[in-house]
Amino acid sequence: DDYTINHLQQKILEAMEYHEPRGLILDISTVQILDSYFARTIVETSQMVRLMGGVTVISGMQGSVAITATQLGLTLGNIKTALDVDRALDLLEELHE
Repeated sequence: DDYTINHLQQKILEAMEYHEPRGLILDISTVQILDSYFARTIVETSQMVRLMGGVTVISGMQGSVAITATQLGLTLGNIKTALDVDRALDLLEELHE
């Protein structure tokens, strides 16, 4: 729901400020339905993470969610994608070598 998405965004930004990580992995493997608000919040959060010096990787996107994202016209911009969390971790490691 919208409250959970907003809360998650706030927690991510607080963690970015406190821990200064190099990147963020958003595992959305359990997400079955993507609405325009959730999609927009993902992109906005990624932009905020980038402004704070990090890279965002989305992992685990299901095929039905990818189809919906395309139908919504979602452009990921600088967001990287990976099939699963292990590959997302590898990708972040490669980006920071």
